Amino acid sequence: MKNIKKFIFGAVFSLLFFNCAFAQVSLEFSQVLRPTFSGSLAVTGSAVLQTQNLTVPAGKVWKIVSAQATDVTNQGTFDGPCSASNSAVIKMDNNILTYSNFTSTAIFEPIFPIWIPAGSYSFTFEALQSCSSLSQYSGYMSIVEFTVVP
Repeated sequence: MKNIKKFIFGAVFSLLFFNCAFAQVSLEFSQVLRPTFSGSLAVTGSAVLQTQNLTVPAGKVWKIVSAQATDVTNQGTFDGPCSASNSAVIKMDNNILTYSNFTSTAIFEPIFPIWIPAGSYSFTFEALQSCSSLSQYSGYMSIVEFTVVP
């Protein structure tokens, strides 16, 4: 009788343990977000043009599907005031998400999508300019927000 009770207890415990250990959550679409960045620089050097502190709410996850940063004034051409020698970058907590440099053959290849859990994140939009002409910069991110459903 004792062995049967142990067996039943062990079987029930095992089922509960494996059920909890391998339980999965599902994601339910919530919304699409498109934070934008912009700024200008009129001096040689680098500068943070804009910072956005964004929060992924509790019970949500974000999927960053793309990001782009560009020098709008020169637009990657060699006939702008800075001869297309400017760079623009978007960073998340000091990690590069996307980078554009119009004179280099070395292109930063971001790996999207990037999944980020609930929490607060700092996004910076930076520019590096090699001339003192006024240049306008812009950027964006495309984010899909999901609700975590247990």
